[in-house]
Amino acid sequence: MKETTKQTWKYFIKKSLDYKFYLFLTVFSIIIATIASYIALPYIYKEIIDLLTSPSQLERSIIFNKALFFLLLVLISYLVLNIFFRVSEFSTNYLQPYTMRDIENDAYEKLQNHSYTFFSNSFSGALVTRVGRFRRAYERIFDRVFWDFLPIIVIICFSSIVLYFQSKTLTLILLVWVFVYVLIMFFLYRWKYKYDVLSAEEDSKVTGALADSLSNVLTIKAFAKSQKEKKRYYDISTSRAKVNKKAQDVGAYINIVQGILMMSAEIIIMYFALKLWYEEIITVGTVILVQAYIAIIVRYIWGFGRIIRDVYEALANAEEMISIMNLKPDVEDVFPPETLKIKKGKIKFENVTFSYEEKEVLKNFSLEIKKGEKVGIVGESGSGKTTLTKLILRFLNIQKGKITIDGQDISKITQEDLRTQISYVSQEPLLFHRTLIENISYAKSYTTIDEIEEVSKKANIEQFISRLPKGYQTMVGERGVKLSGGERQRVAIARAMLKDSPILILDEATSSLDSKSEKWVQEAINNLVKNRTTIVIAHRLSTIQNMDRIIVLDHGKIVEQGTHKSLLRKKGPYSELWKHQAGGFLND
Repeated sequence: MKETTKQTWKYFIKKSLDYKFYLFLTVFSIIIATIASYIALPYIYKEIIDLLTSPSQLERSIIFNKALFFLLLVLISYLVLNIFFRVSEFSTNYLQPYTMRDIENDAYEKLQNHSYTFFSNSFSGALVTRVGRFRRAYERIFDRVFWDFLPIIVIICFSSIVLYFQSKTLTLILLVWVFVYVLIMFFLYRWKYKYDVLSAEEDSKVTGALADSLSNVLTIKAFAKSQKEKKRYYDISTSRAKVNKKAQDVGAYINIVQGILMMSAEIIIMYFALKLWYEEIITVGTVILVQAYIAIIVRYIWGFGRIIRDVYEALANAEEMISIMNLKPDVEDVFPPETLKIKKGKIKFENVTFSYEEKEVLKNFSLEIKKGEKVGIVGESGSGKTTLTKLILRFLNIQKGKITIDGQDISKITQEDLRTQISYVSQEPLLFHRTLIENISYAKSYTTIDEIEEVSKKANIEQFISRLPKGYQTMVGERGVKLSGGERQRVAIARAMLKDSPILILDEATSSLDSKSEKWVQEAINNLVKNRTTIVIAHRLSTIQNMDRIIVLDHGKIVEQGTHKSLLRKKGPYSELWKHQAGGFLND
């Protein structure tokens, strides 16, 4: 058994044991109901048939009364099985949803613990699918184990016990056949398992491709690449179809073997039963009891192959998520962490070295930003501008050196604590598909409508919000698509204002805006940067003219720094960027 398969079993069992009482109640109720339904009832009818067919000197009234007694036992058995089946249903109705909730929350928490790099390399649609499969895999395995596999075990064990007292020969034949059947099915479905794993992998690829295309539908249409994308999606889905066909073909071959084994069981066991009756070793009732047990066992044991198949398929689906949960995050908190001491916002890079895989971005990089200082950072693409912000936020880990804020090494405190002291506004601020008031107040747990309205005024969004039919209760759409780029930026700025952190990072917050939107956003930014240590990554150099200091990066090194005017006088790299800006826009 693969290590991930073992881990999946252990994980699901552990989560189920969090609700021990309901788990025990489910198992106990299913066992009692199964015995009453499939073991006791056939045996009682066997006694009735033997009573009616065996030679007896008893009066018919006595035989009739005895038969009525057995009929009363039939009624009791039906009552028992119905009561305990209902009990098992209600206990399952509690155990299963809450365990699935815990599994889903575990998966969500593990995903949240992963770093920026993990999400950069993963399709969000595929991750959503994996979480859903993980949750449903538990449900599927639970149903198969408790509602299918457990009754099979109970039926085989207790029917063997009953038959043992009727005929040891028949019991031995039955158990040998069951053993051979289970062994063959186990190996056949292990053979099929590898195709189920491939099928799950192909399914994830199709889902990821679909999510990627839908999220970039405007790009596809703008570049007239619909046919190309259709062909790409067709090829990926065809690959999945081929794998699925192979898995289903293997399943069909297994069904052929299964049918042969079932047929042989009924014929062989009934042959020996009839032979024993002929030799007057067993009664007519016992022959019928054997036939009833065989019919029940064959019906359930046929499902055994389906149980194995479903369990293996569910395990294949679950293992994708288990692998992610076992994956060590790129950025982890130290334990025990230091107490947060950041209050003012003085930032210092001390001989920092950082590489993306094989590509070195920073080497022995040093920089000090004073408390309350407003610093603009510019440079060509790949110069390391955005990398600096990700390192400060600990989206990425440095390889050497250290970064301190107010003298405290940020690697020694938790990521959550660090980010409470930093407000971050990106080039493409993504909003939640929630109301405006929820998006603006997201950074602060407890806030008032007065505070929200105040930051909305400062962020220049109150006017456009007031024109909306539902005002602050307006839903902004997925990723904020109902708002313009400038409106989204200002909502993000209002959110950062409400957070009121000592450090502010603006990552190209105006680069993709038109002149009018840029004016509104720039005014909002001017209100936001007051009394904060501010780092502005800029495409448009016009947005950083009033910074206390401008730093020019080139291949991870500071090539010059100073105010806007002093850098222009130097006629160095910054001056060249300014000349070639062409209306204030710099490609990065």
